[in-house]
Amino acid sequence: MTVRPPEVPASGAFVVWRGLVMLGPGEPPEPVAVELADVDGLPLLAVASAPHEPAAYILDADEAAAEATIARLAPGGSFAEIMFDLGRFAPERRRRLERAVAVERWSNRYRYCPACGTPLVWTTDAIAKICTRPERVHRHFPRLDPAIIVLVTDGDRALLGRSKRFPPGFFSTLAGFVEPGESVEAALRREVFEEAGITVGATRYFGSESWPFPRSLMLGYFAAAQTTAIALNDGELEEAYWFDRGELAALQARMKAARPNFDTIARRLIDAWLAGRTEAGP
Repeated sequence: MTVRPPEVPASGAFVVWRGLVMLGPGEPPEPVAVELADVDGLPLLAVASAPHEPAAYILDADEAAAEATIARLAPGGSFAEIMFDLGRFAPERRRRLERAVAVERWSNRYRYCPACGTPLVWTTDAIAKICTRPERVHRHFPRLDPAIIVLVTDGDRALLGRSKRFPPGFFSTLAGFVEPGESVEAALRREVFEEAGITVGATRYFGSESWPFPRSLMLGYFAAAQTTAIALNDGELEEAYWFDRGELAALQARMKAARPNFDTIARRLIDAWLAGRTEAGP
């Protein structure tokens, strides 16, 4: 049975299952926004974050039920990862997709109250869950993990690293999570030193980005290097190099050709620096 906040018309929401979005059968496949009337009888939960704007239809089911949902709502479609295709979507659609994925990933992992251990149920007035313990009800909201992402520069050179998770030939800006008790700037300096052995001085904020894979808020910065000798200290990076502007422009072009729709704040930091723009971004 479909469950939804009664005051919110769950209309035009995306269906998310195990972090994957339901896509139609076209080429390229597009996310399918479905109406409330289409989902009656399916094991879907409509979650709303604001009046008249549902975040997602969450499919909490096994593979057979997922296939049945596709057959009914998007014949010939599939559930697929959208991370590498974010650049294809207009800003408003991208925002809705990111929120839908973030909400489903949190919901799928947040089934029991961490305070008392009882099962959690969705509230009807926000993206939040409450526990079912009658003596004292605990209210829980989706968790976000703040993380810094930084392009470190030394004059006409920029520092990029390659994680073991990256395909061969792919490099990116340095990043890491903010730890308890840290400011964002302190986390930036710590992460750059831990990963590459570089000490940085002045920093400048560029912009932020939701990154629901699974639940990050990326805070983008430029930072000026005070030292330049690279030392891979913590095993986070397999390689790290200083790239001059010509080398970085060529690398960026190759990576964009390989994954043209992989739009990230790291890519925008590099583009801005190559264009001579190091002010705050959008």
